[in-house]
Amino acid sequence: MPQVTVDLSPVCATAWFEWKDGNEDGEDRSELFVSMEQGLLVIGGKNPIGVTVKDLTAFHPAAQKVALSGLVTVRSGVSSELLSVNTISEKKFQVNANTGQIDTKRKFSSSKHSFTIIDASRETGQMKVKVIL
Repeated sequence: MPQVTVDLSPVCATAWFEWKDGNEDGEDRSELFVSMEQGLLVIGGKNPIGVTVKDLTAFHPAAQKVALSGLVTVRSGVSSELLSVNTISEKKFQVNANTGQIDTKRKFSSSKHSFTIIDASRETGQMKVKVIL
């Protein structure tokens, strides 16, 4: 269950969740699709509930803010060329159940959630994709 479900942002609705593994190394897990296991957050998974977002005002490694709907940025393992071709042809992208990133190898398996890509850019050597959940 989410700890807090309060966000007045017009861009996305968010909630705080605890990580199943406690994120003991304090790694940055923002911009990844996530799902729930035993009531706790895991990267990827079979039924994504949303995308993790960074919150610089309140950081604790054992918890993460998750966008449940709205406009968010997601990490992508897809090349910019493939992204352009697939976006123009309106092909669906997949979410890798292991990494939580958009790719073309694994099925985005949630029947409740889908996403639409609206923009992409290359930042620090990695594709970033804006999606509407």
